[in-house]
Amino acid sequence: VARDISTFIQGSIEDVTKDMILGLILVVIVTLAFLLSPRATIIVTISMPAAIISTFMAFYVAGFTVNMMTMMALSVAVGLLVDDAIVVLESIYRAIDDGYAPMEAASVGIKRVGAAVLAGSSSILAVFVPIAFMEGIVGRFFYQYGLAIVFSVLVSLLISLTLTPTLCARFLRPQSELGRIGRIFDNGYQKLEAAYGKLLRGALRFRLVVIALAVLTIGVGVFIAGNVPSDFSGKTDRSEFLAEMELPFGVGVEETKRVGSRVAAELRKIEHVTNSFITIGSDQQSKVNVIQFYLTLTPKQERETDFLDIMQAARETMARAAPEAKSFAVMEVPWISGPGFGNLDIDFLIRGSDLAELERISEEVMQKMDAEGIFVDIQSSFETGRPEVQIEIDRQRTADQGVSVRGLASTIRTLVGGLDVATYEEDGLRYDVRLRLEENQRNDLSKLEQIQVRGNRGELIDLANVADINVNSGPAQINRRDRLRAIDVYASAANGVPLSVATEAVERIAAEVGLPEGYIGTHEGKSKRMQESTGAIKFAFVMALIALYMILGSQFNSFTQPSVIMLTAPLSFIGAFVALFIAGQTMTMFAQIGLIALMGIVMKNGILLVDQANRFRDEGASAKEAMLRAGPIRLRPVLMTALSTIFGMIPVALSDSQGSEFRKALGVLILGGLSSSTILTLVVVPVGYTLLADAQNGVNRLLIFLRLRKPAQRAEGDVDRRISGPAAAE
Repeated sequence: VARDISTFIQGSIEDVTKDMILGLILVVIVTLAFLLSPRATIIVTISMPAAIISTFMAFYVAGFTVNMMTMMALSVAVGLLVDDAIVVLESIYRAIDDGYAPMEAASVGIKRVGAAVLAGSSSILAVFVPIAFMEGIVGRFFYQYGLAIVFSVLVSLLISLTLTPTLCARFLRPQSELGRIGRIFDNGYQKLEAAYGKLLRGALRFRLVVIALAVLTIGVGVFIAGNVPSDFSGKTDRSEFLAEMELPFGVGVEETKRVGSRVAAELRKIEHVTNSFITIGSDQQSKVNVIQFYLTLTPKQERETDFLDIMQAARETMARAAPEAKSFAVMEVPWISGPGFGNLDIDFLIRGSDLAELERISEEVMQKMDAEGIFVDIQSSFETGRPEVQIEIDRQRTADQGVSVRGLASTIRTLVGGLDVATYEEDGLRYDVRLRLEENQRNDLSKLEQIQVRGNRGELIDLANVADINVNSGPAQINRRDRLRAIDVYASAANGVPLSVATEAVERIAAEVGLPEGYIGTHEGKSKRMQESTGAIKFAFVMALIALYMILGSQFNSFTQPSVIMLTAPLSFIGAFVALFIAGQTMTMFAQIGLIALMGIVMKNGILLVDQANRFRDEGASAKEAMLRAGPIRLRPVLMTALSTIFGMIPVALSDSQGSEFRKALGVLILGGLSSSTILTLVVVPVGYTLLADAQNGVNRLLIFLRLRKPAQRAEGDVDRRISGPAAAE
């Protein structure tokens, strides 16, 4: 077996499953630490496998498979699966502490948080549905990922509103005397709640200072975001890579095979290279002078050497083992194949009318790229050195001898290239009859010179008398794109150089070279796909924002309160970008998807605070008083849901298993974003809520004043008319 990709896929799925199980264990620990009740912890523990099994049932109905994307979605959703159950459980638990019987407490607890749970789950759905239906190749790629999380959230919502209250009513009991460890945790939480109450009162006293600090923090986040480089998918250690070598034009198959065997033997001497497989002529043009090597490595877990260092060693080995090679490249095995996805990172397409000018521009671009020091495997699609016979017709001599240029060209094309002149059938098969010179005559220059054409006076004239025949070297192939001649400049980014940095460098080099008028330079391959994916994700981001605002507006029956809840989004982006920067991760398309997902996840905290504050305001409390009461009450569920998601993402962010590079940036981003959002939301949302309430009260007082003033003005006008009327009569 030359290659078995099932090994990597199976290993990745197993590693994701392990990360999921570890995340579930951490979530259980968080629940026990906050509720200090084994019964409550068991209820949450039961809800998790129930949600996961139900999600797989949804996969089966939708026709999904267990693949890397669906499993990555479940690893992201580990914390989300119990968020709703935790909120409902905590509310029922609080109702029992208030003196309700378990059966009645289940009903009371659901009534208290049912709307908030529904709004929180709706916010998750609002961001993942646009992800699932993005356009282009990225949209198809994330289709199952987005819908997998949608299914898991819907199942989680259903379980939290049905199974969780039922289990609470049957098994939850009033808290008995806590043990020593339980008292330590409970005392710690009581102190935390008291400290938060003091912090909240101070924040509401100095609201403008809090807003200024929040704006400053967001500004710092924006600055850091500008320093986080972008990439399409990042580098992934799959314990395999490809190498390609091109020998000079005209080298035969046997020589190519000999060189390939020699180079493969040297490549196998590199530490951790376990096997090699050679193919000749497997490129798009089926060139017999091109060799492709497929090399496998020892599994990632069994070596400490990074696969990028092994690939660099392969470059050095190829340069040493085959100095006669025209060019060579070492690249990852592409995980997405098809039109528009090249093996190398950079594909800069230069188009124009003149081939010589295109060659000059491409050579200058490659020289400058080499001088940058951030590119490797620089090469172009333009290849010269192919022997060809060039026939240049002398129009003056053809005119003097009465030879038609058109007839001369037609004769040469027929005798050398061939012309289908008839067909015949045999045994039901049809064959073309092609007229042309025999092969030994076509390959003999002296024979070509003796080709005769008839002049207008009837005599036969040798081709050598009316044309110059020379043997030169020319391009092996002339590529065209959009009716223009084209040359591709290929390269890979050096180790540690993000794709966005390499792309910007190519654009700067193209500007320095200066493309003449009529010549166009564009990015193709991974660079173009990265730009397209960013555009599609931005569109999904805008759609998610609109959907979130509409859902929250309908839930709270307000046009303004959704804006307070949506403050949590920029507060989460701060931690997200800081975490990416510190961890040295790039903004891949997976991380960009995580940024949209984060927006929906963090809004749950704001929803819990605003929903509880609205309940207190309905009872007659002012906005400030309502938030001072709602904050400490909602502190526990906010921290529990946030920490359950954070602890669920820790295995994803810290994983170093097979395929972990795909999801590591996503895990780091959600981990950092949710951490910063949880801390800042508990302060900024109450401040924004009270400021908005004060603004609404001010507007209402102004409207009342204007309404009262208009009748007074009308009354004054009536009095004036009554006074002026009798006076005028006198």
